[in-house]
Amino acid sequence: MIAAISVLALLVIALVPVHANASKNSSRSLKGDSRVIADGVEVAGVDVGGSSISAASSLLERKFSGAFSQHVFVYVGRRKFGLSAKRAKVRFDALRTAKRAYYTGRDAASSQRVEVDEGGAVQKAIGVAPAISYSPSAVKVFAQNVARRVRRRSREARAVIQITKIRVRRGRTGLSIDAVKLAGDLETRIKDPALKRRFRIKAQKVQPSVGNRELRSRYGTVLTIDRHNFKLRLFKKLKLKRTYRIALGQAGFETPAGLFSITNKSDCPVWSAPKKPWAGSLGGQTFACGDPQNPLLARWLGIADGVGIHGTGAIGSIGSNASHGCIRMVVSDVKKLYSQVPTGTPIRISR
Repeated sequence: MIAAISVLALLVIALVPVHANASKNSSRSLKGDSRVIADGVEVAGVDVGGSSISAASSLLERKFSGAFSQHVFVYVGRRKFGLSAKRAKVRFDALRTAKRAYYTGRDAASSQRVEVDEGGAVQKAIGVAPAISYSPSAVKVFAQNVARRVRRRSREARAVIQITKIRVRRGRTGLSIDAVKLAGDLETRIKDPALKRRFRIKAQKVQPSVGNRELRSRYGTVLTIDRHNFKLRLFKKLKLKRTYRIALGQAGFETPAGLFSITNKSDCPVWSAPKKPWAGSLGGQTFACGDPQNPLLARWLGIADGVGIHGTGAIGSIGSNASHGCIRMVVSDVKKLYSQVPTGTPIRISR
């Protein structure tokens, strides 16, 4: 009996300290971390100075958990793109932030904690960044997708020379976004709850290498020859300005078809008669400007292989196939045309 009582007493004595330790640990768990954060410490504008780590953690959770769970919206023109916190894998650790605030305040040197104003020395606030984690790769992919969806390729202006008109395909300005910069802007807003979760960016314009204005300059003057209707058309800045009646090459001496250019000009041309049967006894001879035997009256606009545009005294040939390949014009017409056509002007001759 005595032995049994002794054993029971030993058991009671052994149990008492275990129960006391458990109560102490439970009490500490309920109170949390009671270490006090130094005065003047702020987290994203929220004052946590003088609060315990536990209390600061609860305060920061209430203040910022909603902000960090929101979408971040990007506006480009009239388009809107949203990046969710879930997709960006955003996580806010309030307790870690509170501990960061505690250690930052504790370790700050006194020289950093004091600043002087008109009222004397005052304590300088210490800013602490929230403890945030997120996926940079997810943000990068989102930014690249936005840039891809906004991107518009520039298009060069083009001119297609037809016989009766010039068909113009207008150039188009392109658009682009710097995906790297956009990703940086997104990360800045993800990490700072004080910043707005909606922001606007401007797409950059990408100019085509040949724009509409440059096209008009490049095709300032264009000539076309309508062999079926014996017409020469003069275009200025892509628009028809004047139409002239002409004569063209006869059978066997057809005016060549294709796209050419005016290679040379002369306001008083010299004619070198070719050594060909049609030139007869004149073949191989050269006739000065104004010579009665020189058929190149008043002006010459050379095209290719001895073929060119010139004035003629054979007015009756206009509107027919009468020359040996050249394009004949009434003298008064060719004089008007000559002053308006620079060397290098494109000329399309129909088939």
